[in-house]
Amino acid sequence: MRINWSPSPTLRFGMAFFGCFMFFGSFIAYWGVGKALAKSDAFAKNPTATGIIKKSQVTGSGKSYGIAVEYEYTVAGKKYVCNKIQTMEYTYSTAQSAAEELKKYPVGKSVTVYHDPADPSNACLDVSRSSIAYIGPILLTIVGALLMFLFYLTRR
Repeated sequence: MRINWSPSPTLRFGMAFFGCFMFFGSFIAYWGVGKALAKSDAFAKNPTATGIIKKSQVTGSGKSYGIAVEYEYTVAGKKYVCNKIQTMEYTYSTAQSAAEELKKYPVGKSVTVYHDPADPSNACLDVSRSSIAYIGPILLTIVGALLMFLFYLTRR
């Protein structure tokens, strides 16, 4: 199947280059997301401790916001302080959406802390898996494959 469109050599090069870059780059993104989700699964199997939220605030400005939480917990009689919520960091497009997520972690709230038994300072609060993390790699794959297909269709 051929289409009757004749792009310039520069455009054809761009479709091929960026198509390959996005398509093969998506596999690196899949690997990174998979690694973070596997880490989350490992944390879910780890021992837990009870902790207390000490600080809780929205961070960022403009187009990117995050949430910063600090909690304190005790393992084998030793106190630890950590600020990791999940194994992957998420950003929010508005301060309101970040504040909505932050409502889960008010100062003074008692929380379950999942910690590494070999290194109790390595901990997190949320071990749930989010399939939304795969949206970026999926889009990269689709766009990259589409660009490579267009390059193929416009060959001479």
